[in-house]
Amino acid sequence: MAKAAAAPGVRIRQGTAADNELLYPIYKILRPKDSVSKEDFARLLGAVLEEHTELWIADDPAEAGKPIGFLTLRIGTTLHGRRSGTIEELVVDPKSRRAGAGKALVMKAIDRARH
Repeated sequence: MAKAAAAPGVRIRQGTAADNELLYPIYKILRPKDSVSKEDFARLLGAVLEEHTELWIADDPAEAGKPIGFLTLRIGTTLHGRRSGTIEELVVDPKSRRAGAGKALVMKAIDRARH
């Protein structure tokens, strides 16, 4: 199966814990009533990424690579010895929805879970 390309105008890149400040406003879109502070988000993101979890970020190249969405993917192994992946968080800024960022993130997660 061919790898899916990102939607035009969307770049998918692997993120790190250092992206926490850029991602916090998007996280608050997903959880607007959550009382997690920026500092707690940074700490939690770092902890999650140490647990066989990958962070994938959708950037808008037209806005100097500003993140418009992200996905966390937990990678594991099934009882059958096959690689598996579970999407734990997926959020795209409402102003950027319907442009393919969410689909591109999910396609990246599927690709990573298979390989």
